[in-house]
Amino acid sequence: PPPRLWMGGGSALHAVHLAAERGLPVMPPSVLAPPAAFAPLVGRYRERWARAGDDPATLRIGACNHVHVGASSQAARAFWRPYYAQYLGFVDGIWKRREQMHARARIELDYDRLLGGVALCGSPAEVTDALLATREALGLDVQLLMFDLGGLPEGALRDTLERFGSEVLPALRSA
Repeated sequence: PPPRLWMGGGSALHAVHLAAERGLPVMPPSVLAPPAAFAPLVGRYRERWARAGDDPATLRIGACNHVHVGASSQAARAFWRPYYAQYLGFVDGIWKRREQMHARARIELDYDRLLGGVALCGSPAEVTDALLATREALGLDVQLLMFDLGGLPEGALRDTLERFGSEVLPALRSA
């Protein structure tokens, strides 16, 4: 019954096996690595789901990305860099205070590296292509997108949301 529970943390084989055995949808921690890095685990999740005998139509997979959409890729990246760096500093501070956080779960918090998959920042066409590639790589049913990171000013947040809604969403729907 609602609300539907999701298994987060599909970064380990036992997590995706547990999700499949319990009939839960899975959401790999795609904010920790490019979503396509989780394709092998999602494949195992699908295999285990089938073995459990659950209806394939009820299988659900999701991913999460940080997003900023600008008029051009260069302008978007230059503008977003200090705000995303502030967000990454916040995350790093949490990790430093959490001794129980497994070192393997930590990622290199480098802006340019994260733009390779976790952080989607660019023109509407570039963000659209990245979202479609993520959907294709993992066979997604749900994509969670985080826009308000690092103290982005309200006007800039409104601009990126409006650009996403007017240019990216229609392209995603038509694809």
